[in-house]
Amino acid sequence: MKIAVGLIAIFFLSGCNTPDSLRAKWAAEEAEKGRATSVDEASYKATIGYWSIACAGGKKNAYGEKSGKPSCFAQYFPPSSYGFWMGSNTIFEVDQAGARVGRIRKKDSLCQSVAKRVAVDANRIDGLPQREQIARILDANKFAREDHGLWPECGLHNNEVRLERSREAYEAMERLWSTYRTSI
Repeated sequence: MKIAVGLIAIFFLSGCNTPDSLRAKWAAEEAEKGRATSVDEASYKATIGYWSIACAGGKKNAYGEKSGKPSCFAQYFPPSSYGFWMGSNTIFEVDQAGARVGRIRKKDSLCQSVAKRVAVDANRIDGLPQREQIARILDANKFAREDHGLWPECGLHNNEVRLERSREAYEAMERLWSTYRTSI
């Protein structure tokens, strides 16, 4: 009984049933807190999936210490076959060094596998310079990247998403970054 109630609660609280008014309220709060210059830059909802653009780091915490290096990122939350938004993919990042494709981060220190491959529309781009990789992603329909498995399996697996409105999300991230870096 508890499991059934939990599953029903998850379904109703999942992103697929989050009203746009709540999403807009969250975006307005982010803009108000200075994390975004406008509601449109704080949150993008694509036709398939969901883009979230945010900045972090570089601000002083309660003790006057800077927290991490400042950066902005664009994450894409693809929907599952059940309509839930499952996981996220950091597609783009930008900081003082410039824009780049989101890094593949190791999830489990017990695993030795190294994820390197990145492709768009079935063509590998991981050997290209960052600017060329970004340009190809902006024009692509499908983005694929190797991802790390967790221990004990530890193997690599493909993480594929169908991207929409990536150019809009990238441009919003760039605008947000220019505003954010001047505020720190």
